[in-house]
Amino acid sequence: MTQYVLDTNIVSYCLKGLFDLERKIGSVLDNGDKLILSPVTLYEILRGLYAVKANRRLALFTALSRHFEEKDIVRDDWIKAAELYAENLSHPMSESDLLQAAFCMRNRYTLVTHNTKHFQHLNNLTFEDWIE
Repeated sequence: MTQYVLDTNIVSYCLKGLFDLERKIGSVLDNGDKLILSPVTLYEILRGLYAVKANRRLALFTALSRHFEEKDIVRDDWIKAAELYAENLSHPMSESDLLQAAFCMRNRYTLVTHNTKHFQHLNNLTFEDWIE
């Protein structure tokens, strides 16, 4: 069983109805795999939707998130993110990307992102791009 964490860009594309991601998500669930809602994605999606008062997309996100298991970021994730920051000074990453990567690495989740360049230098992170 694979446990997938959808990065913010993937959830955003899904809410916009792009790239047939609803079908892909359905296929993942039908296969018995799991979707994990990371606190990073939750925060980034909600702040964007609240900022522009996107009530329709907020309702879509609420419906979509019912298919996800919610997991929290714990102290070990913060420590791993700090280590990743120090180990990758030549590849600066945003705080949210560091936390997302650390969260996925520690839990052995597969990150689904279209921003593969942000993560490709991390050796122990499993990720997929469902857009390409």
